[in-house]
Amino acid sequence: MSPISLYYLICLILSVICIIAYVMVWNPRVSIYISVVFTLTPIIEAGYLMFSLSKNVQEAVLALKITYLGGCFSQLMILLSALFICKTGFKNWMEAVLIAFGLILYGGVLTIGYSDIFYRSVSYELTADGVVMLNKEYGPLHTVFYAMLLIYMLLIVIVLIYTELKKRKDVPTKTIMVYIVMEVLAMGSFFLGRMASKKIELMAADYVVTMISFLVIMIYDRLYHVAHLAADEHLASCGHGFVTFDKNRNFIEANKAACDAFPELNDLKVDKPMSQKQTPFLMVIAEWFELLDRTGNEQNYAYEQEDRVYDVTVARLKHGRRSIGYTVAISDRDPQNV
Repeated sequence: MSPISLYYLICLILSVICIIAYVMVWNPRVSIYISVVFTLTPIIEAGYLMFSLSKNVQEAVLALKITYLGGCFSQLMILLSALFICKTGFKNWMEAVLIAFGLILYGGVLTIGYSDIFYRSVSYELTADGVVMLNKEYGPLHTVFYAMLLIYMLLIVIVLIYTELKKRKDVPTKTIMVYIVMEVLAMGSFFLGRMASKKIELMAADYVVTMISFLVIMIYDRLYHVAHLAADEHLASCGHGFVTFDKNRNFIEANKAACDAFPELNDLKVDKPMSQKQTPFLMVIAEWFELLDRTGNEQNYAYEQEDRVYDVTVARLKHGRRSIGYTVAISDRDPQNV
């Protein structure tokens, strides 16, 4: 096996490991588009490996067609997942049109060897160092393919930067930064990789990086999912206010009842420190967190604001037995205010 075949084999193995990790960290909040990326990537990696081991032009072209699943669909899925996370989704019919366009484009890929619409010509070459190469003359549809990839990549970056500049409080900055780094690497791997060498496909490694990036995002999101479940459970039990912070005291979530009682919570941005807003209530909560850290026990307090008195319970936010943050449960002592 040549070093390049070994490289593709390692990428395939890593993609399978990433799928196992994906199953372990999955939660219902994960976008279906991310699931599609995880499903496609090992198939694409297998295509790269098959290409490097091919013995003739027929085997090489078949493997190449498999790898084009990535170009036709992966960036689209990443775009749709970014829109989902940034809460700026397309209409259903627009998503259907884009997916249909990807299918049509992939239909053009499948004509390689039978038509000149995607490749005008293709020939097989095995270099002296054992590297398989295809000498290709591109057809008109391949130009459309390049244009589509560039548009998707730029749209992803634009959506992410716009979301961050718009300062949406419900989209974690960490998630946006992971997406941006992931997309910059994808651009470099695809365009610069082709200029650097025709013998090796850097996109094989980039697909693994994309999977790892999504795993990081899913781990972040699992924290928010646990916080959301805790808030739902509290709301179902008493219907009062509920606020969550992570173990570093970064804001996660506050329900409507909590925001109505303490409007400053509306100004907190997800994944940012609670100290981003200096108000008497938040400063007192910080002191209560300090006491909770020292004692390890759930604490109950009374907090007065104007003409109202609130019962506040400060406790640990837990995932299983592991402490992953803080919860603040708020209830108004006057039932007429609930």
